[in-house]
Amino acid sequence: MGGRAQSMMPAAEADWAAVLPGATGAQLRTVLDLYVLAAGTAAVDDILVTIAESARVLVDSGFAAVAVIGRSDDIDHVHTSGVGTRAPITSRTPTGQIPPFRRVLNAGGPVREPQPEPFLGVPITIRGQTVGVLYFTDPAQGAYVEDDERLAAALAGAATIALDGTVALADERHSTQWLTASARITRELLGERASEPFELVARLVKGLADAEFVAIMLREGERRFRTAVTFGGNGRVYLDERVNPYAVPAGEAILQGRSARYPTFEETVSPDLPNPFGIGPVMLAPMAGSSSIHGVLCVGRAVGRPEFTEAELHLATAFAGQVALALEIAEAQSAAERAQLLEERARITRALNDTVIERLLGVGLGLANLANAVETTTDRDRLTTYVRDLDDTISQIRAAIWDVGHTEYQ
Repeated sequence: MGGRAQSMMPAAEADWAAVLPGATGAQLRTVLDLYVLAAGTAAVDDILVTIAESARVLVDSGFAAVAVIGRSDDIDHVHTSGVGTRAPITSRTPTGQIPPFRRVLNAGGPVREPQPEPFLGVPITIRGQTVGVLYFTDPAQGAYVEDDERLAAALAGAATIALDGTVALADERHSTQWLTASARITRELLGERASEPFELVARLVKGLADAEFVAIMLREGERRFRTAVTFGGNGRVYLDERVNPYAVPAGEAILQGRSARYPTFEETVSPDLPNPFGIGPVMLAPMAGSSSIHGVLCVGRAVGRPEFTEAELHLATAFAGQVALALEIAEAQSAAERAQLLEERARITRALNDTVIERLLGVGLGLANLANAVETTTDRDRLTTYVRDLDDTISQIRAAIWDVGHTEYQ
């Protein structure tokens, strides 16, 4: 991380002077020191605490904080310096409940707010994803100016370097969770416990994608998909919906087996259809097998939640593809087992027909001949009865052989 991080920062104080024309020499040296610290080997939390403390002094504010955003769009942890007049922002606070935060995240850049409660916020962004906010309140001069904004942006860059490795590690851990879930689904589908495989898929995806809604639609012919299972709210929702992909905006992606992201439910399905689950952002991941599309994995978050990222869509698509392949393998395995069973039954049928029935016929003929040779009427009648019983038994065996073969090959 150090080499890449150092390449992101100006090489010397003179370079920083060009980036921050209104900064003093002491401020420039502090910024440079913070970049060197961020690129080093110190603990990330210690670096962020130092950034928050230095930032408050450099921007001359009563309060400064580095807030890191978690995957659930809430504040994962906060490092603060000073005492602000605004209500404190704490861990697990949803960013949607913090209007200035939302404005920073929506703007994708610095936000300065004037009186009555001056606020300066700068996003901390890594590879296009906002992972935190550096923010200030209570400016000593009564309001924040453009030089403060430039200085805050430079300090946010130091926080970006410090968090880069942590975010990469979290992304890797998240990818591992998806891979583990794929392996579990494969084991379930190929094992003997796959009574509700799609319910397990939906439940796993709901947690992995940090979503409020998951639906699995299976293909039925060329023009229709059937909803196999739906998870929304706190558990399974029983729906038996048929979806015509030609009638919804996302239909082209569904039919072509393309993964796709949509910012709203209305852009995915239709603005005229009801939205009982309060779905906002949606992503579609095709269950693409070796030669066909078996279905679509639909994942939705509540209105107001952040949109799905390209990385999340990629993970969901890989997972859906793995599910489709596991289904094909399970189906092929089941077909092989059925073929083996048919062959075994055919072998038994041939053995019964070629051996057992021939022997019974031979015994029956022998008894019939013996009956003709017996002089007493009583013994002759008894032997004749035995012969008829054998004929009935042979007829029943032949009927059973026919029924088994006819039923299995239908």
